[in-house]
Amino acid sequence: DGGFIIYGNPATGRDTLDSREALYNSKQQGIDLLMQLVVDPEARLKVIIDPTTGDYLQCRGTADITTKMDRSGNLSLLGNYTLEEGRYSLNYEDVFKRAFALEKGSQITFVGDPMDSRFDITAVYSTKTTYYDLLRSEMTLSEEEMRAARRRQKVEVLMRIDGDLEAPELHFDI
Repeated sequence: DGGFIIYGNPATGRDTLDSREALYNSKQQGIDLLMQLVVDPEARLKVIIDPTTGDYLQCRGTADITTKMDRSGNLSLLGNYTLEEGRYSLNYEDVFKRAFALEKGSQITFVGDPMDSRFDITAVYSTKTTYYDLLRSEMTLSEEEMRAARRRQKVEVLMRIDGDLEAPELHFDI
């Protein structure tokens, strides 16, 4: 029935209201909701970080979250979402797009307003490149060390995501 749940009288199988119009035109405002949300690792979560660039976080994990909503529609989430796996898609203008693998054990902490959700996430991007451009100005390196720096080697770029959903803070390290 259009994705709505219609409550009815189980004895008669009919709606409790005389008509569906009466149901949808009800003057009653909202509901009070208190729900314990338990998420298992099969459920997937996708969080749009920046709709203008297309940055998003997609992951699987476990959570035990208390969800509250009052009659005015104010939503509150309390609890932790612990990541098992996932990725952070980072898009920088039209220059590059990279998918960082999320480290197991990273967390999203819900502290009330969903927009105030706190990130404590580490993600890794692996590639092969040279160290030469980073090290060539170092005068203390031997010729052998400089030759080694010109060879392509595995490099991991770490991205730490802190802050909240409205203003995530990204920090990088090699």
